[in-house]
Amino acid sequence: MNSGSLAKKHGGDSKMKHYTSDLHLSHKNIIEYENRPFGSVEEMNNTIIDNINYRLTPDDELYILGDFTLEKNPHRVSELIKRIKCKKHLIIGNHDYFTRNEDLCSLFDSVSNYLEIDDGDRKVILFHYPIQNWNLKRYGSIHLYGHVHSKAELQLKEVNAFNVGVDVNNFIPVILEELLKKEEHVMEHGDEN
Repeated sequence: MNSGSLAKKHGGDSKMKHYTSDLHLSHKNIIEYENRPFGSVEEMNNTIIDNINYRLTPDDELYILGDFTLEKNPHRVSELIKRIKCKKHLIIGNHDYFTRNEDLCSLFDSVSNYLEIDDGDRKVILFHYPIQNWNLKRYGSIHLYGHVHSKAELQLKEVNAFNVGVDVNNFIPVILEELLKKEEHVMEHGDEN
């Protein structure tokens, strides 16, 4: 399990919303493309899924903003989905070929191409791809996206726009509060460390 800044499950009865993207489970080539610190697909799959299950309670909601897996075998896709022990919402990414299978989609609490939700008192716009001008942007809404992995030149440089991909979040799902604190730190100090 990746222990970098992995916070344990929260206490209490309130459910929390967590966000992630671009897991690319069972995708061997992503390890090299993104220089992921794993020696095998199995290690990568286990670390990412273990991090999710360690951080989220069964009542928490996980919004996966696309590219969950490139696995094509329906049984193996089903097993990957079932290993995640929380409420799962999928925003379809360009590599989510399995979503053509209704049985596999039924293993998620919801499957969408685009979604707008409330997280606390904030409106959150969820889409696999970065959007330059998203709904209610000028009124403080937040846009969460993936797709671009760790490529610095492809990150949105807009206030309230966050890449929730695993490659830029230590393979850990994030909560809105963490993203906003990170942005505040960058604005105050000019770096992300």
